[in-house]
Amino acid sequence: MMMTLGDLLERNVRRHPHKTALTCVNEGVSLSYLELEQRVNSLVAALMAMGIKRGDRVATLSHNCHRYAEIFMALTKGGWVLVPLDHRLTARELSYLIENSEKMGNYLIKRLTELKEKYEIIRSHSEK
Repeated sequence: MMMTLGDLLERNVRRHPHKTALTCVNEGVSLSYLELEQRVNSLVAALMAMGIKRGDRVATLSHNCHRYAEIFMALTKGGWVLVPLDHRLTARELSYLIENSEKMGNYLIKRLTELKEKYEIIRSHSEK
């Protein structure tokens, strides 16, 4: 029997609901399997409410943290495709990835463009 990441999370919730699923030391966050599943399910519902359809690409711009794991699991569970954007990329590299990722909804394109502009401003200030 093939298990998906969502199946694995659900199985661990049934077996060990209060056992630690992940810890982000830098942010002082520790989540049990039950808490993680609740957060993942909330994210799935929010993405569905935004009108994102199964098979759509969803870009993320994040450093390694518990939120990234939650997003990854939610996208897998919802049948979406993760387009990871590395926060260490240049504005030009981010632009290329955003512009060349097919099937991202208009909302996400708009949001990513806003993030890209903010990123360019932050990056330009940090290089001074």
